[in-house]
Amino acid sequence: MTFATRIARYLGIASCTFALAVGGALAQPAQAPIRIGSTLALTGPLAATSLVHKVVGEIYVEQLNQRGGLLGRKVEWIVKDDQSKPDLARTLYEQLITSDKVDLLMGPYATGAILSAMGVAQRYNKVLVHHTFGIPSMAKYDMQFPAWSLGPDPATTVPNTVFDALAASRPIAVNYGGWQADLLSESGAGLVLDPTDADEAGKLLADRLRDDDWLRRARAAAHRLAVERFSRDLLCDQFETVLTRAYAGGKSVGAA
Repeated sequence: MTFATRIARYLGIASCTFALAVGGALAQPAQAPIRIGSTLALTGPLAATSLVHKVVGEIYVEQLNQRGGLLGRKVEWIVKDDQSKPDLARTLYEQLITSDKVDLLMGPYATGAILSAMGVAQRYNKVLVHHTFGIPSMAKYDMQFPAWSLGPDPATTVPNTVFDALAASRPIAVNYGGWQADLLSESGAGLVLDPTDADEAGKLLADRLRDDDWLRRARAAAHRLAVERFSRDLLCDQFETVLTRAYAGGKSVGAA
């Protein structure tokens, strides 16, 4: 048998082996997808933000499946509209577990709906991965997992982020109320965006980022806040004053 004949024979055997392997793989039934269930506020006052979450989630699932999914199985995301209502979210999570038979649960958007979903997950002993839960102290379930970029204590990380931005003389944009929104409105150090109108908020933000005069004024205002209201030396002096008064008051009470 010549060398060329042997090579042809080996190639023929290899081709048959490959064809058999592929044929066997194709003959095997496809595995069922991993079903992940959640709700989002696709309508109602929280819809502007939740719709963004839905679009991003769909893009991620598509890319994940293009890479082979999870554990060799495609991923199917079942998302229901909770209409920005925590009570409806509770009912829908019941449906996801009992009727849709999902394999995994993912939390909805915003604290109220997440708390409702957490109660259902606890009742059925399911892990719940969530984010945007603004009051971590209310999460009493051991099998809930916060995945928010702000960490497990947003009450600490959000103000710290604001202070870091002011220290760097950077304008800030927020889409919620409270003392930070009041501070930005009064000082001109940033923007307060409407959380219920994503189009208008995006337009306003884009306009301001193109406005060099506004950026210059906002940076200057941020710098003034950092120096005049939130500098470390100033805060230390204020803290010392509080401690001194408290000590003096304690001595007076003791003397009496």
